[in-house]
Amino acid sequence: MPGNGKQKPYVDSNGNGIPNELEDMKILIDVYIGNTKPQKAKKSIVKSKNDLFYYDNSLIETHVLHGVNEIALNAEVSDISNIESILAVIYLPLDNNNKHSDWTEDDLILIELNNEMDNRNSYKGLLKNIQNKGQYYINIYAIDNERVYTLIKKMNIYQKGISVPDEYEKSDITIITKVLDNVQQRNFHTEGDEDWSMIYGIEDVNYTITFDNVLQDCDAVIEIYNNTGKTCIKSLKYSAISEAKTLSWLCDKSDIYYIKVFNFNPNIFGNDTSYELSCVNSSNADLYEYDDLLENARNIDINKFDCQHHNFHDKGDCDWVKFYGIEGKHYTIQVSNQEAKSNIQLELWASNDTNIDIKHPSEIIKEKSIFFYCEKKGIYFVKTKNKDINIFGKNTGYDLKVFIPEGGNFTSMITGLITDACSGIPIVNACANVNFKNSFISNTKGAYVLRHDETGIHTVYAEATGYNNFSENVFFEPISNFLEPFDIKMYPVVSIKDAVVALQILAGISPVDCYDINKITLDYVINMLSDISSFLSKEDN
Repeated sequence: MPGNGKQKPYVDSNGNGIPNELEDMKILIDVYIGNTKPQKAKKSIVKSKNDLFYYDNSLIETHVLHGVNEIALNAEVSDISNIESILAVIYLPLDNNNKHSDWTEDDLILIELNNEMDNRNSYKGLLKNIQNKGQYYINIYAIDNERVYTLIKKMNIYQKGISVPDEYEKSDITIITKVLDNVQQRNFHTEGDEDWSMIYGIEDVNYTITFDNVLQDCDAVIEIYNNTGKTCIKSLKYSAISEAKTLSWLCDKSDIYYIKVFNFNPNIFGNDTSYELSCVNSSNADLYEYDDLLENARNIDINKFDCQHHNFHDKGDCDWVKFYGIEGKHYTIQVSNQEAKSNIQLELWASNDTNIDIKHPSEIIKEKSIFFYCEKKGIYFVKTKNKDINIFGKNTGYDLKVFIPEGGNFTSMITGLITDACSGIPIVNACANVNFKNSFISNTKGAYVLRHDETGIHTVYAEATGYNNFSENVFFEPISNFLEPFDIKMYPVVSIKDAVVALQILAGISPVDCYDINKITLDYVINMLSDISSFLSKEDN
């Protein structure tokens, strides 16, 4: 025995001739020779700052990862004088058919934690390549100079995988949210994610919102809001225990309503929070009613990826939608996914009540399209009706969309309100477009959304009856839930007649009939301005 006559333990479990490697420790981590408890004289003198930590499994440190492939490991001890090393033993996820007792050497990873220079009681390491989905169990041991192992910390790591947003995430803002007109599959893909959708409520009609096919991490709350999106009318807390899956609601006023769904615990998100949401009403009307007349036409987003789902709920029912056509652009108006009793006549109309094109019903072709070259900018209308007006109700549904064939994938957008710059009143049916490509018609709240296939600065144009045209260069941000609104303020057109009347009022003169503007002389205008100036001088004194 060289030196002081003491022997250090010599372990070569893997037989490679090199003693006391981490691999050797891995093999012997749970192996004892003789008594399974260390003799009192050999008991570890290393103590954790959390001595009771391991007697309550609820206090095990737990982390949930959503595609992040590394995590920091750390441990603290109160006395480091006899510590030789701090070792983390990581048990990798097993297949569903295996039990924890089935772990082999290949299912373990050993990481030695390093002592922090600025805090000698703290040890840190990094677990990398956490790629496989499942649960990782981590035991962190303190090893003293007598080679006694003391468990000082436990960690559980759950790798859920990269959280993929649902297809509706791009419209999870009340101002541009999609209509809940079919079964929508959604999830909470980020922390605090909220899902918004919209319905057109009809007075005295009962609606049932259904929550189905719910995955394990979804513990959601459903809320119905009024047309401002700020006042909650009714709510439902879903839970696997109560199995409450439907929210029934009687609409007391025909208007737009919003549906908000969020996870009860906002910190829980990811791929296992998926659910299906749908809404039906007792009258079997689609969620765009009542749209039976041209003047009641609903806006349709020009988008090759999204459809509106309609049906014929009553005898003679027909559906109208509208879009803003840009001169020189080709448009496709397409009907698809017709149900068994749906045999549609598709029509395109101009704003002057002129029928431009018509596609007659066909018993064979269940998808039909109108290909339209826009020669003059303006609002255009699409009308659909069933071939036999006596066939309506169940199985008369169909999908409708309008798109520009050469349009690309939308990756950026802006959204906001179009309002009167003087009064702040929303402007309805204002026509906005970006670079004379994608376009949108503002709704009853003045809301609009414009999408583009490139992030960056693009020119936005807007026009509305009675207002000066608007144009401005705007930065289009990548599509997300946190867009800063860009509001378009439009100034009313002021004619010479309007200016003269305003001057007459300011001068305290009764407005005269000035339809013949040529009768207004320059002297008359100067006299009015003089009167106004005198009036203002008196007010200042």
